[in-house]
Amino acid sequence: MNGKRFFGLFAVVPVLVVGCAASDGTDVQGTSAGTEALHSATDCPAALEVEITKPSIASDDSLARVYERAFAGDSDADKAKYAKEELDEIKDYLVVARATKTVKLKGTVTDGCAYKTVDAATGHQTGFGFWLSKSGSSLQIRANEYTDIPNGVIYFSQDLKSLSKTAIEVDTSSKARVSAEDTSNGHDGSDGFSRWIGSSSISVKVAH
Repeated sequence: MNGKRFFGLFAVVPVLVVGCAASDGTDVQGTSAGTEALHSATDCPAALEVEITKPSIASDDSLARVYERAFAGDSDADKAKYAKEELDEIKDYLVVARATKTVKLKGTVTDGCAYKTVDAATGHQTGFGFWLSKSGSSLQIRANEYTDIPNGVIYFSQDLKSLSKTAIEVDTSSKARVSAEDTSNGHDGSDGFSRWIGSSSISVKVAH
C-alpha cells in the first residue's frame, strides 16, 4: 500500500487507538499516545458479563463504495482499483466475520482493566478477549475475535456512558463498530491496517 492510499483510507475511516490482547484471553492494554491508563483496582469492575451479538457485515459492494471515498482525488478507475485491492486484502477476515455468531463471555479483571475472558456458560477458554479503555473523555469496551489469519483479528468497539468500580453502562445511541485488523504493529494502523466492515451490539453488566 503506497503512502497516499494509506493516508486516504484512515482519513475516511478513523482508526481507534486500542490495546493489544493475547490469544489466551488475557488482554494487555496498549499505551499508545492518546490512550490513558485505567487502573484495575480503582476504575473497573472485578468481573463482567459481556454479550456480543452476531455482527452485521456490509456486502462487498457496499464496502468497496466506502473504501473508494478514501481516494476522492483519484480517477474513477483508480478509485475502483484501489478499493478492490483493499477488499481483496481482507477477504479472509470477511469470511470469519460473516460466520461469527452471538457470544456470551465472562471476564475477571487483570492489569490495566483487561479481562481474563472465558465462555460465560462453560467457563472454558474462548476465541475472544475484551478490555476497557479510556481516551480523553471517551470510554469504551473493546474486544478481539482471534483468527487463524497471521496477525489478524476481528475488532469490536462500543462506547460506554459511564464506568466505575461497581457499575458500567453502555452508550446505546450507536452500534458497536466492527473492523478487520492486521495487528502487525499493534492497533494504531502505523504498520498493519484497520478497516471498517460492519456493526454489532455489545451489552455488559457487572458480574456478581
